[in-house]
Amino acid sequence: MKFHATPLEEWEYLAFGSPDLPALPKIRMNMRLKAIKSYLTALMLYRVRGLPPVRAYVKKLRSGFSPFPFKNEEEAIRLSRRESVYLRAVWGRLALESAVCLPRSVSLCAGLLSLGVPAQVVLGRRYVTFVNDVDFHAWVEVFRTPVNDRPKAQTWFQPIARFPEE
Repeated sequence: MKFHATPLEEWEYLAFGSPDLPALPKIRMNMRLKAIKSYLTALMLYRVRGLPPVRAYVKKLRSGFSPFPFKNEEEAIRLSRRESVYLRAVWGRLALESAVCLPRSVSLCAGLLSLGVPAQVVLGRRYVTFVNDVDFHAWVEVFRTPVNDRPKAQTWFQPIARFPEE
């Protein structure tokens, strides 16, 4: 068994269970700093002004979008999951981010868009509501695959909105 050297690679091994996944591309420091800035800007914009201004911000990021040179969709999804761990665990905690799904998702989407990942926030309504369940939920998708939530989110919730639009 091959062991990975960095904590992010070790996390990927724990998440996906395979030590033989191809290496992911490295993110240049200037790109990572841009993603951090976009992540924190979206988070603070949401907290101060609410959803409409942060939707406009994410839409603006998408309009200036420069795609990252991924080999395939799987690589884009894996890289998005790796970067979501970094953005959320390091910068989200420093900004005292709450566990609420909507600000977490819009800020992650902004960070991923800054890296050149075609991310989208999905708002969904639960198909069937049980006692103590949430009626609505938000998550981020890359190529229609959840990257900051379980894949079951797509079966538990009916998407009612996506932004930014493709």
